Amino acid sequence: MRIIFGVAGEGYGHATRSKPVIDHLIKNNEVKIFAGGKAFEYLSKHYPITKVTSFRLAYKNNAVSTRNSAVLNLTKIPGAFISLFKTIVAFWRFKPQLVINDFELFTNWTANIFWVPIVHINNGEVFRCGHIETPKKPYLSFLKALFFSTVINPQRTHSLIPSFFHVKTKHNAKLVFPPLREEVKELVPTEGDYILVYQTSENNKKLLETLQEVEHNFVIYGFERNKLVKNLWLKRFNEKEFFKDLENCKAVITNGGFSLISESIYLKKPVLSCPVRKQFEQEVNAHYLEKIGCGRNVKEITVEEILKFIENLINHKEELRKFKWKEDFFEELDKIIKSVSPKL
Repeated sequence: MRIIFGVAGEGYGHATRSKPVIDHLIKNNEVKIFAGGKAFEYLSKHYPITKVTSFRLAYKNNAVSTRNSAVLNLTKIPGAFISLFKTIVAFWRFKPQLVINDFELFTNWTANIFWVPIVHINNGEVFRCGHIETPKKPYLSFLKALFFSTVINPQRTHSLIPSFFHVKTKHNAKLVFPPLREEVKELVPTEGDYILVYQTSENNKKLLETLQEVEHNFVIYGFERNKLVKNLWLKRFNEKEFFKDLENCKAVITNGGFSLISESIYLKKPVLSCPVRKQFEQEVNAHYLEKIGCGRNVKEITVEEILKFIENLINHKEELRKFKWKEDFFEELDKIIKSVSPKL
């Protein structure tokens, strides 16, 4: 089957989740990949990729800055028109029979133009297709997320939603545990004497000041520099090094990013999650992380919250021990592909 695969370029999460899916598909299908931003940086090391414009989010004080994001993305509009034209030409020449999409704009739109069936594998689809709950629904961030999700994914043939929690779904959607990279599945987790910290926003300097006040060791990614400061070991991102640190840490502190939370749960690592404010998807992830007992959801990383988290590690690890992970993503994806095939 001829498949076009589109991957969003905001952060590394979409790319790291998509890699095992692409590896699975290329065994029996002809696959063309479209990506921009960090997804292009990551995936282009492994496959030939058509580069397209990637719209980005700007952050300030661990919150999405709507104004700065708008200014940043206005400069990308000329490139967006070129990317759309490039994608249309590629569809015309390649004649795809199916599009699999992880929140990528141009392959979604072009699939609608050419009436090509689409399978969405974006975990953010859960708030459109699932009956979710949050303690206090942040309506403004929810409406923003709903708007952008509708713009990027205007039509769904199928939604195969990766999720580490389960809720009732609608609109021809199915929740499954996310696909994991082989490198993660091969890790043999142990418990070292440090906590792994991963941040999306490089300007969250307050976090570093807070961590220095805690009598504990921290290995930190996200500030893009190699430096040892008291009890903090800052590291530039290196995938092999990151896997090693994830394998041997005693716990994880991060935002509300889906991929790292999922991988941490799989490896039985408790997570302290401080979701990026005004980013609804992360707020949902952090809420359910705490609900299933595998970590804590906090509004701000403080010394007190870190100490509470450390004190409760035994309880979180007990819940993680009982957590059952079912690897059925590819089985469900193959069912969808088979169901689409006779209609081609």
